[in-house]
Amino acid sequence: MERSTILFISIAALFFLEGSATGQPDNTIHISWTAHNQGNIQLTVSNGGSFGGNDFTNPVPDPLTGDPVNLCTFPKNSELLYWLFAHLAIGGVYEGDTLVSWREFYPEDGASGLFSFSTLDPTRSYYDSATTAELDIMTAYNDVRTDSELVDPDPGTGRPHRPLGLHIVQHSMAWSGAKIGNFIIIRLLIRSELPKPIRDVYVGVSYTGGPRHVDYFGDKIDREYEGFLRYDFKNDCHHVEELNIGYAMSKAGDPVNGHFDYRSPLGAVGFMILGIPADTGTLSYNWWQFRSGYTERFFQPRKKPPTGRHTFSMFPPDSPIPSDRSMYSLMSNGEIDYDQATCAVDHSSDGWLPPQEGAAEVADGGLTNKLLAAGPFNLNPGATAEFTLALVAGDSVHHDPTAYDRLFDPQHPGMFTRQLRFQNLAENARWAKWVYDNPGFDTDGDGYRGKFRICNGDTFW
Repeated sequence: MERSTILFISIAALFFLEGSATGQPDNTIHISWTAHNQGNIQLTVSNGGSFGGNDFTNPVPDPLTGDPVNLCTFPKNSELLYWLFAHLAIGGVYEGDTLVSWREFYPEDGASGLFSFSTLDPTRSYYDSATTAELDIMTAYNDVRTDSELVDPDPGTGRPHRPLGLHIVQHSMAWSGAKIGNFIIIRLLIRSELPKPIRDVYVGVSYTGGPRHVDYFGDKIDREYEGFLRYDFKNDCHHVEELNIGYAMSKAGDPVNGHFDYRSPLGAVGFMILGIPADTGTLSYNWWQFRSGYTERFFQPRKKPPTGRHTFSMFPPDSPIPSDRSMYSLMSNGEIDYDQATCAVDHSSDGWLPPQEGAAEVADGGLTNKLLAAGPFNLNPGATAEFTLALVAGDSVHHDPTAYDRLFDPQHPGMFTRQLRFQNLAENARWAKWVYDNPGFDTDGDGYRGKFRICNGDTFW
């Protein structure tokens, strides 16, 4: 059965512009939103390469039930919102020019730029035998718009946006159930229409993620922590299954009068990269925070430069947004930044610059911008590359409402960070990885059943 197509009311999302491709004053190009509401993580999805960023005052209706969904909510119906404002970012080198499309994606013309829905459930009217998800939301968008009413010039050079000629088909896939209801897999089919190859392409996602209950809307933005979780699962034969997740969480779990209650976000939500169109790749995770009143307006972990070279800010003097070159550098630098909680600690022995001014204040929490990316690969004219990531949530990272006040010291954060419990987040990420390419089964039809090892006579994929 063909996927059923539904047109939803367009919503003006935060941080997005609406306008016309022809430059006419009528807003004929809209960023529209729909929602995943199947499992324990609820997420709004746009047809412009963004996630969890709808206007908070206008919740998005579930396409099947009409129930309102706001931003990224975890656990389901808890009113604990993670303010993701996540954006797809793609960068590459074309004819020697470094280009990045980040907030310049707009829906394709016609029906393909709307949302269509399919399911693996044969009892549903939108059943599709090729679908592997309980709900697969498909849409398509591109970066080819150049009208100044839609896209801003490069903040570093002032040059008008130069598109990479990208056309993207996006599948966001969700399930319900105890094991598979805590993640959403996002599959991107990326095609270039440029006449020459795009070299050294990196793909990633930028996001914020500060969690808070709806009762605290508009305040307490100093309560977020970011971090990068490396988690290893080992079997009896010492094989290590590694997971890498860039996450956001509340710094203390927001206890109320010394206790956790329904307003306390105890979990963490983050992105992980599941598949890139290359055998091997470079993973980068960078974060930064805007600060007023300091000489350097942005706090950003930075590696020491090679001898004879100088450090430089990734941000133009008058803009909170990186230039194309800076954004590409962040996507491709191969750095995994140290966690926010540890940013007042001197990491010079590991090759980092000493802590910046005000590091202890940053370590005490606050909203950060995060960028998780991987690559490189080349994209030939007319070719399509597949890139897959997942949004994963895990509960009960916080378990002691007194821990932050008792244990946290920005110069010695280990007493606090070591008692955090990331097992549930890691287990859910492991399930996302298994569902993406089911061990021993070619889930995505690419002919690859996964790596396997033999341990004690058994095959482990």
